[in-house]
Amino acid sequence: MVLERPLTHQAGAARSAQDAWTLLRNWALEPRLLDTQGTEETVWLRRWAVDFAERCERLKVLDGPRLSEVLAQGFERGAVQAPERLTLIGFDELAPAQERLLEALEKRGTEVRRAGLPLSRPERAVRLALADAAAEIRSAVSWAVSRIAERPGGRVALIVPRLDEYRKAILACLEDRLEPARLLAGERPRRALYNLSLGPPLAEAPLIHEAIAWWRLATGVPQPLESLSRLLRSPFSAGAQEEVAAPGAPADGIGGLGRALSPLLQEC
Repeated sequence: MVLERPLTHQAGAARSAQDAWTLLRNWALEPRLLDTQGTEETVWLRRWAVDFAERCERLKVLDGPRLSEVLAQGFERGAVQAPERLTLIGFDELAPAQERLLEALEKRGTEVRRAGLPLSRPERAVRLALADAAAEIRSAVSWAVSRIAERPGGRVALIVPRLDEYRKAILACLEDRLEPARLLAGERPRRALYNLSLGPPLAEAPLIHEAIAWWRLATGVPQPLESLSRLLRSPFSAGAQEEVAAPGAPADGIGGLGRALSPLLQEC
């Protein structure tokens, strides 16, 4: 399938599409249902899914997510010999496609046993009501630090809803509790003891941020005066030093280039 715009991370996009396709097949969902979601990602996923299914049909090949469906059909027809017994261990939830496979096996006389995994020790869940998000972050990090102290070398995971919103606050708290030396001036950078699954938005990188701002100017998007002033002083902009330090520069720091771009300023 040819995309109208290139993908930045093709391998990651392919893995995400494969995971979504597996969910669709396991839960017996038709790709056309994606049309009701109304997002760009679902539109592209539907196009990819339809194209992928047509190619598999044309090449007469079987993709992994359809294996349970085909096996169920084979057991139902008696074309595939069913085992005497099957034991399931550690399955919290089965998808409809997997349930159908087990039903087909049971109809053919297979003894299906479901066994849970015993916990190494009883666990206790606690719900805390705290004043605000900052208190929740401090409490969660304190809990993680205590668990690490109990099991040096172990790994602890924190699940944070809206991680993009609280990312900076969480990083600051982790640095303060786990690696306070990193906050000292002159401390040599080293690999952090923690990792966040969500990186900072690309647009927050200074160079990318400035490139997006210049692109907006080039396409005629009105800009406020302070935004244009920052662009002209940016170290990523050619002639920025001349704009700031030129003799006789106006008080607002905007030189000849700024006056040339003045029609693009946002009207106040």
